[in-house]
Amino acid sequence: MNLKEQNKFNGLYQKHILMLEKHGMSERTVDSYNRAVRRVTESFEICPDRLNQDQMKEYFNALSKSHSWSTVKCDLAGLKFFWEYVLKKRMELDIHRKTISIQESP
Repeated sequence: MNLKEQNKFNGLYQKHILMLEKHGMSERTVDSYNRAVRRVTESFEICPDRLNQDQMKEYFNALSKSHSWSTVKCDLAGLKFFWEYVLKKRMELDIHRKTISIQESP
């Protein structure tokens, strides 16, 4: 990421932490949800607010091949939280062990 993107990510990441704390999430949940945001950001090297549906499908397909199913589900929950409470968007992620479909709602 370039410096501008990194600064934008840092701001969104801090907002994510504040929203998790505001919602009374446990320390363990905060850690895992933050890890999900960092992991997807590092995977594409762009700020997560710029990720599209195809990239998310690609991410979860790759993740499901390299990590446990519980990790996939945890990343799903963390990224849904991030989209809803930080980006103020709603992204419907439907993940089953064999299929992944994503629909973005306004």
